[in-house]
Order: sequence, then structure tokens, then C-alpha cells
Amino acid sequence: MRNKMKKPRSFQDSYAGQLRALVGDRLLKLPGACVLIEDADGRILLEQTRGRDDWRLVGGLAEARESLEQCAIREVFEETGLLVKDLEPYGFSDNPAHIGTLPNGHILHSLTMLFHTTRYSGALSIDHDELVDCRWFSPTALPTTLHPRARDFIDAFHAFQKHGKFQII
Repeated sequence: MRNKMKKPRSFQDSYAGQLRALVGDRLLKLPGACVLIEDADGRILLEQTRGRDDWRLVGGLAEARESLEQCAIREVFEETGLLVKDLEPYGFSDNPAHIGTLPNGHILHSLTMLFHTTRYSGALSIDHDELVDCRWFSPTALPTTLHPRARDFIDAFHAFQKHGKFQII
């Protein structure tokens, strides 16, 4: 499994990095995935990415020839050391009102598939090249610096649980 989830050597080697080299800093629409991972106590795993002060769900951008589910599994493994399974899609985020600027100044419109799971294995071991911190939070005690999109993604999951309807946000 580890060979299939080999991390690109650098951003420039990634699919997004290769596209950036071709288009410069113009707006890119790129597919990605986030995973709302819950532990046995119902806590949610959040990460704090290097260069940002806020907390987000674990996730990232898809590589070339990679499904969104494969992207979710790879990103979680790369960033946390956890191997997730039984991912359930609960929503999709494509709102152009949330076009963002990355720490390097590049503009990105992420088309994000949202997954949920309670099934994972391994020990939490964060990638310190990419993350500052990664930890479990009670849904009633989320960090005050939770990114607004992470709040939207968590709220969408609760709506999905309540109504059983796939969420478009």
C-alpha cells in the first residue's frame, strides 16, 4: 500500500505543481478531497498546515490519474500516518465564493469531495514538513481558529447524518 501512496518529492513534482509551471499564478480549478475522520469517542481529526494559523480537515489535491477516493486515502496517510478505509462520500464543495489564495500567492478554486470515516489504522504521526500540528477535537470544543470552510464541511456532515441527503456546498 505504501508504494501506491508515494508522496511527490516536492510541490514542483506534484500534478498541481506541474500545472502551475505551465500557467503561472493564474486561477486554477483543481480536484481534491477532505476526510472527516472520527475516533471511537466521536472526536474529529484536524490539521494545522504550515504557513497557516487555522485548523482544517485532513485533505489535499488529487494527483494525475488518481481518483478522489485514492486522493483522500493518500493525503491522510501522507499527513497523519493513518490508513483510512470505508470512506463514505457525504458532500461536494465547489462554491466559487470560496476561491482561495495559497500562502505562496497562487489562486485556487478547489473542487472538493467530502468523505467521512470512523475506520482507520496506524498511529498518528504527522508530516512536519507540511503540518504544524494535527490532533483530535471534540465536536463541542472545536478550535476558535477553525477555518470557515472546515466549519462548512463539518456542518454539511451533520446535515448529511440528519437527512441522509448528499450535500452540495
